[in-house]
Amino acid sequence: ALSGIAREFRSPPFRGDGGLARLSADVKKIRQMGYRSNKSCGFHVHVDAIDLKDVDLVALNRFGTWIQDDIFKLVATSRTDNQYCQKLSDRIDSGDRYMWMNIKPSWQKHRTVEFRLHHGITMPDRATEWVKVCLSIIEKGLRLGYQLRRPAGATMDLLGLTKFQKDYWTAVSKALHGAQCIRS
Repeated sequence: ALSGIAREFRSPPFRGDGGLARLSADVKKIRQMGYRSNKSCGFHVHVDAIDLKDVDLVALNRFGTWIQDDIFKLVATSRTDNQYCQKLSDRIDSGDRYMWMNIKPSWQKHRTVEFRLHHGITMPDRATEWVKVCLSIIEKGLRLGYQLRRPAGATMDLLGLTKFQKDYWTAVSKALHGAQCIRS
């Protein structure tokens, strides 16, 4: 907030690498305007899911339950017990949109999957790297979530993150959680 003034910023839909560059530029501009986030802020990402079917949503939910303990280690502890980004349950039809990954309610209303977990940020690199994590969750969830058991491997490996991304998120997690950080 700037001088105690609360603001919400919404972007148009971004696509591809050009969209990530635009997101980075927009977040940089917001920061240059003097805005900062606090514990009450969130950074929500909607990913297009127009072509998904109910079975795909179930697979995403299953994958999300497998990785959520580690994904929570990538964000501030203020999000851990936050009523607006709860952990997923095995039941996708609960109708609760206040899950860290809002699957069915967001899909029914907007044909998107909404990621509500990340704390508010005004750092362009963090914003773009988080969007990449969200996209990886969708991609890998649609590939691995149909299995009945979690595949072996660390979460960052399951997500197919690059060495740079693993190092980046390990450093972020360590800064936020110390010894309780995510393991790559």
